[in-house]
Amino acid sequence: MYIKYIFQAILVTVIFCFWWSCKSNQSLFSKNKPAHQEYAERIEKAGLQSSSIAKQWMGAAAKSLKQPVSITIPYAEKGFFDQAQPRAAAFRFNIREGELLNFELKAVADSAFLFFAELWEQKDGVTIKFLAESDTARKIRYEAKNDAILILRIQPELLLSVEYHIRLWTAPSLAFPVRVTDQPKISSFWGADRDGGIRKHEGVDIFAKKKTPLIAAANGKVTRVNENNLGGKVIFIRPNDKPYSLYYAHLDSQLVQAGQQVKTGEIIGLMGNTGNARATPPHLHFGIYGSNGAVDPFPFINQERKQPAPITADLHNLNKYQRAKTDLVVYSQPDIKSSVLSKLAAGDLVFTEGAVSDWYRVRLNDSVPAFVQDHQLTKSIWKKQVLADSAILFHRATANAHAIAKLKKGARINVFGKNGKYLYVGDESVKGWMEINERGLSK
Repeated sequence: MYIKYIFQAILVTVIFCFWWSCKSNQSLFSKNKPAHQEYAERIEKAGLQSSSIAKQWMGAAAKSLKQPVSITIPYAEKGFFDQAQPRAAAFRFNIREGELLNFELKAVADSAFLFFAELWEQKDGVTIKFLAESDTARKIRYEAKNDAILILRIQPELLLSVEYHIRLWTAPSLAFPVRVTDQPKISSFWGADRDGGIRKHEGVDIFAKKKTPLIAAANGKVTRVNENNLGGKVIFIRPNDKPYSLYYAHLDSQLVQAGQQVKTGEIIGLMGNTGNARATPPHLHFGIYGSNGAVDPFPFINQERKQPAPITADLHNLNKYQRAKTDLVVYSQPDIKSSVLSKLAAGDLVFTEGAVSDWYRVRLNDSVPAFVQDHQLTKSIWKKQVLADSAILFHRATANAHAIAKLKKGARINVFGKNGKYLYVGDESVKGWMEINERGLSK
């Protein structure tokens, strides 16, 4: 059995060493295909798709997209991928139209390597659409074209052990239309009632002193400078390469002309209270209009964005089994206010895949990934026992797992925890899973 796996590993290594030596050639990857897909296709062309390790790698990639863990942006995680256990990780989160998603990955391995990071959109709960992949700096910048559910998948190449650190955060895709030094304040948001509830507010109102300079929120072309009953003195700007227009209303003065090109930060007018704002303090009504009408401009300009929380969970516990110290709950996100996915009894084991602030992203056997607070887990020995009979150790806590060792009668073993009808046990030389109902454990 071991010869079989050794042979497969050698075969994969030989072929991919050759593949690696050629990958500096720019024609290796198609411009029309994600790098991960191209890599998988080359595995098949090399005739390796039936090997155990290639199957695990491809299976992990597919499964991660079907079972992504739910997160909230901003998010940061540190983890470790082991070449002996091919895995992938996928993260599902919400994003608002107009937000700019930023992703960066830092990884450490023994040599040059490939690390795939891809962004997908989940369309209907099942269907996914490829959006983008990381560049040579292992970064992704993606401007959301609509409110959406996105999935980020990460996976290193085959036969690679690598530490990684990922960070996800959002930023506004446009500049704020009033300079920060002028101390602007938003006091009326999208959707607020207007005219006694007859209509809804189609923008945000930004207040500051009268004649405060207003600036272009993007590079673009001024398409209209005029006056109307509601907005008073108004300006429309069409940002370059964008499918929408920016609307500035209630201006005291307009300092640009239709057809003029403007740059981000350039002064285009002065704040006032013209139009139907004559009875209100001076403010800018800022709106965004696309082909389907007005959209909420706040995600486009909101400057108050949090950064990911620092990671304090012990990184030495990554890629290891840990035991629940007491009965506890497993959460859908690293937040005690998130939904409860399941419960663990004292002694139950989970596999720690990633560290997030003071939480661990864990997996219990083949279940959906989830989160547990770091202080609730331990990898210390649970019990010490003597085998009353010989026993077989398996590599996983499942009925179809292959045997990895046989322990002799009378052997002194450490019990680290349990998973259903299996115990995770071992001595100084080997660790594995053993059925609880076997006669091997002494009373």
